Amino acid sequence: MITLVTDTTRGSVPCFWSQLPDLRYKPKVTVTPSNNHMAAFRKHFEEQECYYGRQFCISLTNHHGAEGRLNAKYRELYEASENSYLKFEDFDFHKECAGMRYDRLSILLARIIADQDDYKYFAFAKDGTLQTQQTGVFRTNCIDCLDRTNVVQTLLAKRMLEQQLQRYNIIKYNETIDSYEHLSHQFKNIWADNADTISLEYAGTGALKTDYTRTGKRSTMGLLQDGYNSLMRYVFNNFYDGFRQDGIDLFLGNYQISSEEGRTPASCPISKEISRKYLVLPVTILIAFSMCVINVLIPAPSFHEQVTRILFWGLLIISTFAYTFISKHKLVDVPRLHKQKKNPIIVHIPGGGWIRGSRTNEWRGGPTVGRTCAREGFIGVVVSYRLARTSLVSFLAWSCSLGLIIIEIALLSWQLITGYVAFMAFAYAYNLFYKVRAPVLVEHMLDDLCHSLVYVRNHINEHSPDANPDQIFLSDHSAGAHLASLLVLDKSYFHRHEFSLSNVRGVIATSGIYSLTNPIHDSKMNIQNLIFRLFYSTNLLYPKEKKLDDYSPIKYIKQEEEIPSFLVMSARFDMGLEFDAKRFVEKLKTTQHSVDYYTVNATHGTITTKFAENDAHKHFFTFIRHYMKYCKEI
Repeated sequence: MITLVTDTTRGSVPCFWSQLPDLRYKPKVTVTPSNNHMAAFRKHFEEQECYYGRQFCISLTNHHGAEGRLNAKYRELYEASENSYLKFEDFDFHKECAGMRYDRLSILLARIIADQDDYKYFAFAKDGTLQTQQTGVFRTNCIDCLDRTNVVQTLLAKRMLEQQLQRYNIIKYNETIDSYEHLSHQFKNIWADNADTISLEYAGTGALKTDYTRTGKRSTMGLLQDGYNSLMRYVFNNFYDGFRQDGIDLFLGNYQISSEEGRTPASCPISKEISRKYLVLPVTILIAFSMCVINVLIPAPSFHEQVTRILFWGLLIISTFAYTFISKHKLVDVPRLHKQKKNPIIVHIPGGGWIRGSRTNEWRGGPTVGRTCAREGFIGVVVSYRLARTSLVSFLAWSCSLGLIIIEIALLSWQLITGYVAFMAFAYAYNLFYKVRAPVLVEHMLDDLCHSLVYVRNHINEHSPDANPDQIFLSDHSAGAHLASLLVLDKSYFHRHEFSLSNVRGVIATSGIYSLTNPIHDSKMNIQNLIFRLFYSTNLLYPKEKKLDDYSPIKYIKQEEEIPSFLVMSARFDMGLEFDAKRFVEKLKTTQHSVDYYTVNATHGTITTKFAENDAHKHFFTFIRHYMKYCKEI
């Protein structure tokens, strides 16, 4: 006696995607942008290869629309993985087999039979001797791994069974199982029953296209049965499956009941029912449709009156459908016994030399960082803070620098020089007396940022329910990096505003200033440091009892204190500030704090304004995904 075994698998597209019920027959397929698809893809196939050996992926999804984008993502991941144990074949089942041309499946079969022959099958003798070993499997999928998958798996199983029977001389080499009516009938019904069982567990109905599986051809009755099953799937998917999923989660222990649940109707998460007013919608549609048909079939006294009646009932149908789809989220039955995955919040603090920039200023990069965070699936918040007014020393330094350029251009044109001086004097007066009427201290900027973080912590869920206020990452640039680093390292500001440092998971400091007195050279009297203080540091005001160096973040790095992890990035052309960044990183490492450092091929400005295009965003999101805490869905 010989025991013959062939393994085949089916499985969803191995990346992060969703298809939420929304009253459409085919809900929109959305590829989730927030997850590391490649890591999950590789981990999945490493496990599959461990169990089954080489993998041949057959994707039967459409090549257009939302399914096409999902299929394209599948192929993209396959090509990027460069896995020599993996093969991929995408076959647009609905396009190739349109018009019930299931004979065209031979096109797919011709592409994969060589690999099927190579993978072989398991053959065990009666004494347990292994005669043949299977070395790979076909992993088949469509969008739900049911109907199209069933058809192709049956096709592959039939060919493999014929090879096995031919090898052991049960049937002749030029014969197929179709030559044996009883054997063919048993084989087809086994696979059709398998399809129905899996579909019943997953979708609540029997499988589609089983008439082809049972008989080898499509029939009118099979089409009618598919229509009925499709209608029932639509009803189950939109109005019953949420409760079924709740039952599964409760039974498997995926949902943990709190002690307060169920004591009152309001505290029961599954007590929500569809408002009775929405039950009027299907009744209205049914009555309006019936009246529309009656008015088409039964003529009115005049053509004008008949058209008016048909238009009235037709518009009622259209408006009721429109209102139904607008209210779809209140009508569909979604699972309620679950907690949403909470996403980290990235709070970006823009720079601008403490005197320029805001959260809406494209030149300071804040909007670019915020948009990129949103595209990656994170919660991005860009904040502003009060800006200092330009000091007279800094203003004169900038004026002289620009004045020298004006003089060279004007070739000593006294009229132009006089106009320039008058304009700059007016600009400084505007800056001093109107734009900022009261002096802004460094303390005010830090207080503003603390107020912003407290507001985000307390109110972010009002704007984004899936945000996790216990996981905040501070992203910052230039002067913003100075302020954020100072907040984290000198904890007195957080303590003053009752904001816990434990809420901050990490700090991403980009092209920042960490030592206000000598950011470009160790010597405070270095000409570059003098120029920096002249143009920038003189704008900073602070209480008389303090010194400028008291606001240098590097001063507050201590070995015994716990602080969040740091990612420090410098631009390749960073106005000399890369010296300060390396010194800051070195001190963090010396005091045994977690820090990563990268140099990005950009300038001091474009490292954020071109954030989505340069390497900064790659290091940025790698850091966040590494240090974020994943909240387990229960």
